Amino acid sequence: MTDRGNYRATHTVMLDSPEYRALSANARFVLMTLKHSRINNMAGIFVFGPGEAMTVADQTKLPTGKITASIKELIKVKWVLQDDLLLWIRNQLQYDPHVNLNNSKHQKAVENVLNGLPCTQLVAKFCDYYKLTIAYGDTSGYPIRYPIASTDTETDTETETDTEPDTEKDKAQGLVDLFHEHCPTLPKVRDLTPKRIKTASARISDHDNRKWWEWLFHQVHLSDFLSGRKGEWRASFDWILNPTNLTKIVEGNYKNSGPAKGSEGEKFTKLGDDEYDEIKRNARESSGGGMTSIAEITKKITGGSDG
Repeated sequence: MTDRGNYRATHTVMLDSPEYRALSANARFVLMTLKHSRINNMAGIFVFGPGEAMTVADQTKLPTGKITASIKELIKVKWVLQDDLLLWIRNQLQYDPHVNLNNSKHQKAVENVLNGLPCTQLVAKFCDYYKLTIAYGDTSGYPIRYPIASTDTETDTETETDTEPDTEKDKAQGLVDLFHEHCPTLPKVRDLTPKRIKTASARISDHDNRKWWEWLFHQVHLSDFLSGRKGEWRASFDWILNPTNLTKIVEGNYKNSGPAKGSEGEKFTKLGDDEYDEIKRNARESSGGGMTSIAEITKKITGGSDG
């Protein structure tokens, strides 16, 4: 049977609302495409980067410039909110006849969507807007299990003469370091070749945001398939940076459907933040023949227990 994709609907009253009728024709087209596109979800807040913009361009056949102008128009009148990582169609739930946050099952499903997103101010604003119990500032209930935050720090005493602009090699090495930190079970990058530097530089120019890359590598780490917990194959640094593969990761093609009972993947997904930090420490301390398999890591953390 052909995959029909997700089912979505819109209250027809939206088309007659003064706010919608005030939009330009292109802005209306782009808004409806964003609302019903496969890049979106039931909550209406989703990752929106170059890959998603390309999807919208393909679905609308509008030039990139017109899509950008339409999104700016939607932002200006607050139909859409956006940050460096996410886009939120602010009134999507208001005009969706099939999602009601007063329904506990619907609310739980929306919270599950939030759990898969980067931890940004826009997610917090979404929670405040819909008065969800996951409140901004409450880290124990914040809508992502592993908050993403840059470890870069700046001091007031730094001047322009204190630092020099990063070279392409420096930036590529920084990306490799993030990969090693957040994907500790994947093969290590041993040689930063000119080809890898060129590829990394190209991807960084598309997404020049540390938090975005931390979020992406964490998605790889969570995937049983990409991290090798479902078989012998594991993703590599070079594989991840392939533009086609990168887009698939961002769009959630490799998310788990659910860990098997009693599997190593199930044990792994139950690890808390302290255990995850332990894995990262092992990855940093090990060189060459250190702990690399999920079985070894899980065994060490659980004290050798298999159950």
